[in-house]
Amino acid sequence: VDGQAILPSLYPATLRELYTTYTTTFNDTLMATPPLWLKALICCELTFQLPFFFYAVWALLSKSESIRFPGLIYGAHTATTMVPV
Repeated sequence: VDGQAILPSLYPATLRELYTTYTTTFNDTLMATPPLWLKALICCELTFQLPFFFYAVWALLSKSESIRFPGLIYGAHTATTMVPV
């Protein structure tokens, strides 16, 4: 849902309607008109956290040891992006 705040045209009409319904029903002004800092955080989610999710699923399912350091970086990044919120 967050990605729709910066790239709404990439989502199908049904998801855009869900986004609009959510922002109006819950009066979520941050998502309805996201400020620049929130857009920057969403860009971080789309460029770093989303691709890492797929890597992490693969690494965890294959019981790979290679997930430890990237997981630590991911955790630190996620924790620091929560500071402005």
